[in-house]
Amino acid sequence: MAVRTNFELFDFLTDTGNNFLITAKDLHGTDQTVITSENAVTYMMHKYGTRKYSVLRGTGATATDAYGDFVTDFRSWINNRSHNIDRMYQALFDYDYSPIENVDRYESETTNTDNTTTYGKSTTEGGTDRTTYGKTLSKTGNDTDTKTGTETLGMSGGETNEIQKAGFNSPNSYTPDTKSIDSYQSREDRTTFNTTEGHTHNTTDTEGGTDSVAYGKTITDSGTDGSETDQIRTLRVHGNIGVTTNNQLIEAELEMRIKSLAEMLIDNFIADYTFYA
Repeated sequence: MAVRTNFELFDFLTDTGNNFLITAKDLHGTDQTVITSENAVTYMMHKYGTRKYSVLRGTGATATDAYGDFVTDFRSWINNRSHNIDRMYQALFDYDYSPIENVDRYESETTNTDNTTTYGKSTTEGGTDRTTYGKTLSKTGNDTDTKTGTETLGMSGGETNEIQKAGFNSPNSYTPDTKSIDSYQSREDRTTFNTTEGHTHNTTDTEGGTDSVAYGKTITDSGTDGSETDQIRTLRVHGNIGVTTNNQLIEAELEMRIKSLAEMLIDNFIADYTFYA
């Protein structure tokens, strides 16, 4: 049956080697000392010397046993929190900030200061395109014009030419012996068309062969077009947004600095593993 034996820190806590050294990595990954082993022991003895630590080794437990267990517990507790210790160290010592400002923001703005584009690219054309015509057009067959029926030219009516002579028993006075009389009956010239015209289309158009285009022309681009010049303007906004006063920010900074990172870590460990009887 295990027996719990309690030892005060005064009974066994000594500074031997680097058993209580606390380190942290900065932003560059380099180990930085948070507190030396000697200073850690001094702080614990000064503030927590009368606190007790339990050893489960029966009635024969010694101060040496207590020291070994205490060191084991301390190292395990620190190692389990190494990442958090690194981040806390970086927040306190690696970042520059103003303790009286609670906003610090950077903004980048890109503006175009040159609207002119320089064209260095050139285009060169060479070769000749050729078109070869292989298509042919031919006709076969004959067109025939035909006309049937007859045309008749006719006249109707007639002409009468009559000559009259005077008798011998006429008076002695002079009288012509003859008189010519033309008598015209109606006359009509008529043309009768009885023909029929016809056109027979008997030709056939035939296309053959293929037209082809040979592209020999080449276009070559060379050179590079220039680009517009942009200007980047960086704006910084910083100061107090008004939620807290500058005095409150200073008080918070002082409170954080008064209680060091090393002391905070040791206090938390002592609270977890020791007690007041």
